[in-house]
Amino acid sequence: MNLPTIRGWAAVCLVAALTVGCAGGDQEGESLQEAVGAVTAGYQVLDLESGAIQARDSIPELQSDPQYRSSKMVFRRIADAGGSQRVYIGVFEVTQAQWQLLAQTAPWQDVPSSAMLGGEAAVAPDRPACNLSYQSVTGALAGFVARHGVALRLPSDDEWTTACAAAEGPYPWGSATGEAAVAKHAVTWETSAGRGGARRVGTRAANRHDLHDMAGNVWEFTAAGVLRGGSWVNDLPQARVANRLELPPDRSYPAAGVRLVLRP
Repeated sequence: MNLPTIRGWAAVCLVAALTVGCAGGDQEGESLQEAVGAVTAGYQVLDLESGAIQARDSIPELQSDPQYRSSKMVFRRIADAGGSQRVYIGVFEVTQAQWQLLAQTAPWQDVPSSAMLGGEAAVAPDRPACNLSYQSVTGALAGFVARHGVALRLPSDDEWTTACAAAEGPYPWGSATGEAAVAKHAVTWETSAGRGGARRVGTRAANRHDLHDMAGNVWEFTAAGVLRGGSWVNDLPQARVANRLELPPDRSYPAAGVRLVLRP
């Protein structure tokens, strides 16, 4: 039984399924309960080495366990732009360690150290993957899906906007533009403290969807082929939720990274 069928059936017989197995016995009832939980859990965790996906209601060790920035990728459940469905979007920008498992390449090594934004400090397993192009991202995703059969993709432009937007205001955290407020949430030119390069993912406060670095650090590609969110080398206005940057699809940019969407 595929997941779309489960979703439709669950709306009709979920209560019965949880008690008597929806006329299919205890074993089928438990299977349906697990399947429904798999698409309604607060988080999904993807093992990049095996392709296995684990549903989690909470991940209290998210910040302390380094595997969530290396061999595993964490996705948070949010409403889509229409509010009628749910999507799982990456809690962090894809790190260099994750990209190497995902794509089996290291494009940041192709940039001369003198031109690398942030120099050596920008090259580290827990920093965002960078120097990406739209074509390199879509090609890497196609290869990973072929190897593991996992529904991993770029967010649509609307999904990215929904994930990024605050209740009101032009920035993911709202309207505040004071140095302290911006520094709490984003690595931009004004808040980089004179040190070049993207920071370790997740060092800034999460937004209302529990997502980190939606503004600043590195630009993020969407399925529309545009970049969103600004980067550490850009000033604050570039981090506005509505801002977009367009590049040729085959052009790599040292400040361009990515955040992904998973369909469990």
